[in-house]
Amino acid sequence: MAMAFNSFYALTLFVSLLLSFFTSISIADNSHAVVPPETLCHSTLDPSYCKFVLANQNGSIYEYCQISVRKSLSQSRKFLNTMYSYLQNPSSLSQPTILALEDCQILSELNFEYLSTTLDTVDKAKDVLPTSQTDDVHTLLSAVLTNQQTCLDGLQTSASDPRVKNGLFSQLLDDMKLNSVSLYLFTKAWVPENRIWQPHGAIQNDGMSNKVRAIYDSAKGQGRKLLQTSDDSESVLVSDIVVVSKDGTGNFTTINDAIAAAPNNTAVTDGYFIIVISEGIYQEYVSIAKNKKFLMLIGNGINRTIITGDHNVVDGSTTFNSATFAVVGQGFVAVNITFRNTAGPSKHQAVAVRNGADMSTFYSCSFEGYQDTLYTHSVRQFYRECDIYGTVDFIFGNAAVVLQNCNMYPRLPLSGQFNAITAQGRTDPNQNTGISIQNATIKAAQDLAPKVGTVETYLGRPWKEYSRTVYIRSFMDSLIAPAGWHEWNGSFALSTLYYAEYDNMGPGSNTANRVNWSGFHVIDATDAANFTVSSFLDGDDWVPRTSIPYQTSLIRGPCLVKNLVLSTYKFIEPNLVSKSPKQYLTTTMASKLSYSLSIFLFLLPFFHSVIVSADTVSNPSTPVSPGTACQSTPDPSYCKSVLPPQNGNVYDYGRFSVKKSLSQARKFLSLVDKYLQRRSSLSATAIRALQDCRTLGELNFDFLSSSFQTVNKTTRFLPSFQADDIQTLLSAILTNQQTCLDGLRDTASAWSVRNGLTLPLSNDTKLYSVSLALFTKGWVPRSKLNTMHPTKKQQGFRNGRLPLKMSSTTRAIYESVSRRKLLQVSVSQGVVVRDIVTVSQDGSGNFTTISDAIAAAPNKSASTDGYFLIYVTAGVYDEIVTIDKKKTYLMMVGDGINRTIITGNRSVVDGWTTFSSATLAVVGQGFVGVNMTIRNTAGAVKHQAVAVRNGADLSTFYSCSFEGYQDTLYVHSLRQFYSECDIYGTVDFIFGNAKVVFQSCNMYPRLPMQGQFNAITAQGRTDPNQDTGISIHNCSIRAADDLASSSGVSTYLGRPWKEYSRTVYMQTFMDDLINGAGWRAWDGDFALSTLYYAEYSNTGPGSNTSNRVTWSGYHVINATDAANFTVSNFLLGDDWLPQTGVSYTDNLI
Repeated sequence: MAMAFNSFYALTLFVSLLLSFFTSISIADNSHAVVPPETLCHSTLDPSYCKFVLANQNGSIYEYCQISVRKSLSQSRKFLNTMYSYLQNPSSLSQPTILALEDCQILSELNFEYLSTTLDTVDKAKDVLPTSQTDDVHTLLSAVLTNQQTCLDGLQTSASDPRVKNGLFSQLLDDMKLNSVSLYLFTKAWVPENRIWQPHGAIQNDGMSNKVRAIYDSAKGQGRKLLQTSDDSESVLVSDIVVVSKDGTGNFTTINDAIAAAPNNTAVTDGYFIIVISEGIYQEYVSIAKNKKFLMLIGNGINRTIITGDHNVVDGSTTFNSATFAVVGQGFVAVNITFRNTAGPSKHQAVAVRNGADMSTFYSCSFEGYQDTLYTHSVRQFYRECDIYGTVDFIFGNAAVVLQNCNMYPRLPLSGQFNAITAQGRTDPNQNTGISIQNATIKAAQDLAPKVGTVETYLGRPWKEYSRTVYIRSFMDSLIAPAGWHEWNGSFALSTLYYAEYDNMGPGSNTANRVNWSGFHVIDATDAANFTVSSFLDGDDWVPRTSIPYQTSLIRGPCLVKNLVLSTYKFIEPNLVSKSPKQYLTTTMASKLSYSLSIFLFLLPFFHSVIVSADTVSNPSTPVSPGTACQSTPDPSYCKSVLPPQNGNVYDYGRFSVKKSLSQARKFLSLVDKYLQRRSSLSATAIRALQDCRTLGELNFDFLSSSFQTVNKTTRFLPSFQADDIQTLLSAILTNQQTCLDGLRDTASAWSVRNGLTLPLSNDTKLYSVSLALFTKGWVPRSKLNTMHPTKKQQGFRNGRLPLKMSSTTRAIYESVSRRKLLQVSVSQGVVVRDIVTVSQDGSGNFTTISDAIAAAPNKSASTDGYFLIYVTAGVYDEIVTIDKKKTYLMMVGDGINRTIITGNRSVVDGWTTFSSATLAVVGQGFVGVNMTIRNTAGAVKHQAVAVRNGADLSTFYSCSFEGYQDTLYVHSLRQFYSECDIYGTVDFIFGNAKVVFQSCNMYPRLPMQGQFNAITAQGRTDPNQDTGISIHNCSIRAADDLASSSGVSTYLGRPWKEYSRTVYMQTFMDDLINGAGWRAWDGDFALSTLYYAEYSNTGPGSNTSNRVTWSGYHVINATDAANFTVSNFLLGDDWLPQTGVSYTDNLI
C-alpha cells in the first residue's frame, strides 16, 4: 500500500511538473489563459515574493498585472504617508536625515502619480496598447523603481538617523520587490516580446524653423504667389510650409529632408504640413512613412517638378520596394508633380508610385512608367485630372480608388506583349476595394499611336480572384480591343471577378463584342452610382478638406463639377494650364437623368427592405451556430474550424476572430524577424522580400489593433464613416498579406524562407478573411453599399491660390522672437511658443533671477499649449534652480556656452545627498535647455556634487555644457536627449537610470584626485524589464586640459552601478586616454554577468576592442543590435523631438 501511494505521489508530481512546463510555454501564446501564480512568477526576480503578492488569486496575466499595480499604488501611498510623518517632526532629526527624507518625499510623490497613471491604463486596456502608450507606461514603471532606488541610496549614503534608516529600509525593499513584479507583469502582458527597432534613415533637424508667415513671405518674395488667404469656409488648414529647391534658395535641397522635418503623427485638425517643391528633376527615392500624416506636396507643374528613379524587379528589387515614390502616411495630398520610373519595359515590374496612404489624393500629377506604373496598393485613394502612362497592368493594386477626369496613355510594350490598363487585386469578396475610373480619357501615347493596329490594349485583367474594376462615362479611343478585357490565366477568376462598364463613349466603348464571362456586366445608373466618390470612397467626409475639386455623383458637366475656372487648376503659375473640362451631356439629357435618379431614390427603401430580408442572418444580435454565421464567408469550413463551438451572435464571433487575427499578426511578425536575424545566410533579394513583409506585417498589426479596439466597444451597426474606416483597414490587411506572398514568390527568395512563410501566410489570410466577413455582417450598415448621395459642389482652389488659415498668435510670436534674435530659425518645423520672458541680472529684463522666471511660468501646460520660453541673458547666475513636476514644457535659452552660466557648489561632503546636490534639477515634463553652462564648483575633494539632475520625461538639452567632477550629470529617470553638449567630470560623471541618448556630444574626463581613476558612466538599471540605459552615439571622448597634461590616470568607459547596468557606445571617437580594458568592475564580480555593455563601430586610438574585458555581459555588436539604441528606436524620439526644434539623427550614421 505504501509503495502504491508513493508511486501515485511520484506520478502526480511528474504530471504536475509536466503541466507546469507546458503551461509556461503556452502562456505567451494565450495571455488570457487562467494560470496559477507559480506559472508567471518563476521568471520574476523574486519568485517567492511574487507568489506572496499574487497568493490566493487565479487569473490571466492581465488580471495579475492589474492586481499587482493596484497593490503598488496602495503601498506607494503608505510610504508617502510615512515620509510625511517623519518630516512633521524635523526638530528630532539631523540635517542630513531631513535632506534625505525630502528627497524621498519628492520621489514618492512622483511614484504615486506614475502608478496612478499606470493603473488607469492597465485597468482600461484589453489585449493590446498602442506602441507609444506601451512605451509611456513601461517608462513610468521603470522610473518608479529608479525613484525608490534613489531614495534608498540617499538614506544609505547620507549620515541619516539610524532610527529612520531602519524604519524605512524594510518597507522600501518590499515595495521595490512589489514594483518589480508589476513591471514584469506589464512587460509580459503588453510589451511585444519581439519589438524590433527598424532603421529609418538619417533624419536631420537642423535647428529651429521659420514660422509659417516667414516661409510664406519668402516664397512670395520669390514671385511664387503661392498662398492667398480666402473665405475660411473654403480654406485649407495649414500648420507649416517649407520650400524644396535644388539651387539652395529654399529650406531644403532634397524632398526627403523636407519630409524628415515634418512633424510626426499629426491629426487632421492640426492642418497640412506643406512642402513646396520648386522646378527641377529630383533623382531620389522618396518614402513617406506612416507617422508622417497630412503632408501636402505641391510642385511647379507636370514635367516641371519631376521625381525620378529606376528601381525594378530585374535588377533585384521587389515590386513593392521598386517604387520611386512610396507613401503610407494618412491624408497625403500631391499636386502638380511628375513621378517617373525610367527602368523601361525590359526591366518588367518597375513602380513609379506606390500608394498605401488612407484618404490620400493626387491632383494634376503625372505617373510615368511601363509595367506596373501606379501601384494603388491599399486603403482609400482619389486621383483627379492626372495622367498615367504605362504598358502591362499599369494601374494595379487593391485600394478602394476612384480616378476621375484622368488621362490613361497606354505606351508601346515589348514585342509580343499586350497592354492592360488595370490589374485589380481584390482577394476576398468582403473587401471594399476596387478601381473606379470615371470621366476619364483613354488614348494611345505617342510611341503607341502609329502602331495601334498591331498592339492590343485591354481595359484590364484579373490579378486576383475577386478583381473589381468599373469604367464610368469615359472616352475610349480605337486602341481598346473589342473584347475589352483579357483573362489572367485560363478561366481563373472569370466567374468571381466583377468588371463593369457604364455609359462610356468613343470608338473603343462598343460593348457588342465584349467578353462573355459571368463576372462581366454592362450596368445601369443604379449600379454605377455605387462607384462614385461619395458612395465608394465616402469621399464627402474627407476630400473637401483637401480643396481638390471633385464630382460627387454620376452627373457630368461644368455646372456640377463647380464652375471650374482654368486658372484654378494650378497653384503656382496659372498660365501653365492646358486642360479644359469635358462637356458630355446636354441640359436635356441631364434633366432626363435627374428624373431617373428621382424615381430610383423613391424606390430605394423598397429595394433595401428586400435585400435585408434575404439576409441569412437578419439580426446580428441573434444567437446562431458557427455554421450559420460562416455561410457568408469565402471558406465556410475553415471559418467553422476557427470559431468556438458554442452558439453566439455575429458580434461575439466577430470579436473572437479579430482578436485571434491580432494574435496571429504578432506571431507572424516574430517569424519574419527570426528570418531577418539570420540575414547573413540570405540573399539580398530574400532580405528585401522579408523587409517588405515586415513593413506590411507592422501595418497589419496596427490595423488589427485599431479594429479590435472598435469592435470591442460596440455591438451594433457603426456610423457609415467609422464602418468604412474599419472595413478599409481589414481589407488592407488582406492586401498586405497578398503583397508579402507575391514578393516571396516572385523574387529569388531563399527556398527555406519561402516555404517557411507560405503556410502561415495562407492560414492567416484565411483567418483575416473570416474577420472581414464577420465585421461586414455585424457592423457595416446594410444600406451602405446602395446609398446614393445628393450632388454637392466642392469648393476648391480660387484664382490659382491655395487658401491659408493660420493663427495670429503664431505670427505675433514669430515677430517677437525675430526682434529679439533669440532663435536661429533654420528648419521647417515651427516651435510653438506661448509666451516669452527675459532674465537679466542688470534689471533690463522681466526678471533678475532664473527661479523667479520659473515661478511665473504656468502650471501643468500641455505640449499643445506651446513652450513657455525663458531667455537667460549672458551672466553668472549663482543660484540653485529647481523646475518641479508642475512646470511642464519650459524652454530655457541662454546666450551661449560660457556666456550664460548657472553655478552652485552643493556636495555630499557638505551634507547634501547626491540627489539634492544638483545646481539645476528638472522634473517638469518636456523641458528644453539651450545655450547654457551649468556648473557644480564643489571640486573633486567634495566627492558627489551634481551639476544637473534630470528626471523630466521627454526632456532635451542642446548646445549646453555640464561641468563638475564626481557625478556631474545625473540622468536620473525617464526619457532624455542631449545633442551637441559638453560634459566634464571624473568619477561616474554621467550616471543614473534614465532612458537617454547622447548624440554629437563631447565627453571631457578631468584630472581626478590622487589614486582615483575616471569612469565616464555609471548606469543604474536595477531590473531586467526596465527599458532604461545610456546610449552614446557619434560623440567624442578627449582629455580635458588638466588631464591631458598629466599621466598615470586610467579612464574607463563605465562601470556597473547597479545589477542590470546597460550602456552602449556607437560610432564614437575615443582618444588614447581610454584604458585598453575599456570597462571597470564596481566591486568584484558584481553584475558582470547581468550587465549589458556594448560597443559598435567606434574610432580613434582608444576604440580598439582586442584587449577589452571578457565579462559575459560585454559585447561588440553589429548594426542590427546597435540600431536598438538610436534616437528613433530607443527613445521613440520621432514622436516628440521634432516639436523641440532640436537637431537629431534618428538612426545610425
